[in-house]
Amino acid sequence: MIDLNSTGTDPIIAALTATQPCTFAVIVGIEGPSYRPLGAMMTIFASGDYVGTLSSGCVEADIALHAVDALAENTTRVLRYGAGSPFFDIELPCGGGLEILLIPNPDVSVLQAIEDNRSNRRSCTLEIDFNTGTMSLANNEETARLEASIKIRLDPEIRFLVFGKGPEAGTFATLVNSAGYPTYLLSPDEETLKTGSRIGCRTIHMQSRAVPNGVDVDYRSRVPETSVPGAVLAASMQASSPAGQCSRTGRWAVSASRPTSIAGKEKGPAVS
Repeated sequence: MIDLNSTGTDPIIAALTATQPCTFAVIVGIEGPSYRPLGAMMTIFASGDYVGTLSSGCVEADIALHAVDALAENTTRVLRYGAGSPFFDIELPCGGGLEILLIPNPDVSVLQAIEDNRSNRRSCTLEIDFNTGTMSLANNEETARLEASIKIRLDPEIRFLVFGKGPEAGTFATLVNSAGYPTYLLSPDEETLKTGSRIGCRTIHMQSRAVPNGVDVDYRSRVPETSVPGAVLAASMQASSPAGQCSRTGRWAVSASRPTSIAGKEKGPAVS
């Protein structure tokens, strides 16, 4: 997930670039409702500072305290919050229960392999052993808790490729970019590209009525049709994507394998 994450918000990048020892924290069990999904991650440094969230803010400070202790002892441990927790003075507003696995000094070679996959927009699955904290990459499987381990599927970020020119393209790009999605604005119009640059989008100057070379439309890309004719866009997408992977629905050209929604960001274990 082209990497558009910053060191300040992404737990994996934070662990890879850390200048001090750190502990990796992962949600490995959920009972009832939860603010964050199974597999959500957080990195805690020896200083007690951390990157990422595992709740709405009600347990992060306590997790950080335990993570620093786990780092000092270099031992993996599991914490329980909410229902069934020994920490009766810490409540989860949602009323559920969370199990958090703490992994001191996580395997940076595995984290780097994850980041390499994300940079190339490839899905991968991280498997973590509860007892030892051993991390490895498994076959692409869905996120699931097993008896002695957890598998966490990590997909590329959803990104928007906005084609067109004028107010419609600029307004849509502003909307999805402000929602936090990686956004590319592709246009033959210089003024439209200037608008994209001002709002922080990546911009690409189109020289023809086709998806430019080097722009891959994968199953985690969303392509709203603005000024680009649907037939041209669909043909370009078919040429740049595996056969049968993309289909066109209404005013959207999307992957057939995953649902498209702009009402809210798809939630998943994909960090942060």
